[in-house]
Amino acid sequence: MALFAGQGDAWVEDHGDMSMTYVFNFIPTDVQVSIIQSSGVLPRPAGVAVSYAIRGHV
Repeated sequence: MALFAGQGDAWVEDHGDMSMTYVFNFIPTDVQVSIIQSSGVLPRPAGVAVSYAIRGHV
């Protein structure tokens, strides 16, 4: 399954301290950001702090 097929790579970085970062190697649209942050489609493990990083190219 691809959430944003053809947009670019995405991965999770586990920081080993009960925190993780979803990394997106593309610039998401405003709608995609809303889906990423608010829809619940990406897992949020209990007790784990989740952040997001956009590392795409303009």
